[in-house]
Amino acid sequence: MGLLYMMAVPNFIAMSVRAKRAGVIHNMHTTQTAAELAGVDGGGTFPVGVDDQLKSYFPHGGNDGTTPAPEGSINPFTNIPEFPILGNISDVDAARNAAPADVLAEGAVEYSGIMDDPDSGVADQYAIRGAAAGGKIISNSSSTTLVLSCQ
Repeated sequence: MGLLYMMAVPNFIAMSVRAKRAGVIHNMHTTQTAAELAGVDGGGTFPVGVDDQLKSYFPHGGNDGTTPAPEGSINPFTNIPEFPILGNISDVDAARNAAPADVLAEGAVEYSGIMDDPDSGVADQYAIRGAAAGGKIISNSSSTTLVLSCQ
């Protein structure tokens, strides 16, 4: 019985960590959908930050660019609803090619509105990253950073 327990517990823990990582990726996709909807309504420009414009396109928001959702996505590591945090990515390709690092809280999603012309005040692109166990940025199959964007 003890042997069975010793084999089952590590497998259960590994599955739990993979499920939480999948939950973060789901939250990244939710943020991407919100950004894309805001982009459609904004004539091809995206929110610069994590403001009411972006939050209104989250589930239960007004879908109008002004009425924010009451809460963000559930962080699978804390079980607390959170909106994305504001990121500082300015180059999507550089962010993708970077080795994953420990820069965010576990389960956090980061949104960066990227402005080609800072004087315009509008974002032409966006980048979204997420962190899994230990706050490590999620990587893709080639061990580089997983970045969702409009590119």
